[in-house]
Amino acid sequence: MSSIEVQAIDHVVVNVSDVERAATWYQRVLGMRRLDYGEDPSHPRTAMMFGNQRLNLRPVAIEKTEWFTANHEAAGSDDLCFLVAATPDEVVTHLEQCGVEVVIAPVTRDGAKGKLISVYCRDPNGSLLRIGLLRTCWDRNIGRTSLFKHGDLFRRKQMTTMTMDELSKKLSKIDFCMFNTNGGSGRISSRPMSNNGDVEYDGDSWFFSYEETEKVSEIGRETGVCLTFTAPPSILGKPGIFIAVEGKASLIRDKALFEEHWVKDLDRWFPDGVDTPGILLIKITAQAIEYWDGEENGRIDLPAVDAVSGGAV
Repeated sequence: MSSIEVQAIDHVVVNVSDVERAATWYQRVLGMRRLDYGEDPSHPRTAMMFGNQRLNLRPVAIEKTEWFTANHEAAGSDDLCFLVAATPDEVVTHLEQCGVEVVIAPVTRDGAKGKLISVYCRDPNGSLLRIGLLRTCWDRNIGRTSLFKHGDLFRRKQMTTMTMDELSKKLSKIDFCMFNTNGGSGRISSRPMSNNGDVEYDGDSWFFSYEETEKVSEIGRETGVCLTFTAPPSILGKPGIFIAVEGKASLIRDKALFEEHWVKDLDRWFPDGVDTPGILLIKITAQAIEYWDGEENGRIDLPAVDAVSGGAV
């Protein structure tokens, strides 16, 4: 028995005839992120990032002394398989819109984690790419991905790996959320609201509103609230993230704070700006944040603070 055990693939080196052309294609078609790296800034290497993996794009024409590689390197000789959170029909439509030929229509074949419903195409160098969806994530009744019907996908990873700073950055990129308050008599009131990307790195969220609204009355009776944010998945990239923020709400009528958090888009709803009659600011101080992103889930509990003053309690 071997004394070592391989746990995962860190990266794959793909030989290409034109790095720029390949990088642009993988960004445009597969939604990957470009990373230029290396010790020599005048001759950077290029990698394409996706999830926790990456493809290193190696120019096939360079010498092995410059970038050591396999004995028989050749552009277009690779056969790769990617997992996505899109249905096969969506994959086919996306590829067609990108001008990429589908060489094999959706078929079910074995993958490392189970049966994959796959679509095949080729990259600019001719390498064969298999784009697959796990069969266990496929709901035949509605023809859509249904990750939440398979809770074990999330229970496998319970540890929190994201930091508060990372989560706050993700929150700042999601404009609208569902703002949930206690409506009384066991009723939950919900409405969509925009925080205009105004999310501090400590988890505080800020919303402008009018004084005479149901949510303000409900916060006056019960300050506990919940915000739910959803980011859609990339068509051929990582699944979107779901974030639930449990917190305490405070009602602020300080014009100086209005000005500090004001953005021009608010003029549409508040025609007199910070001087609009009846305007107020709602601050949500997060107490706990939970997230799910299709690969892992976690929870961050924050220290208890005074929602108005911001001081620890």
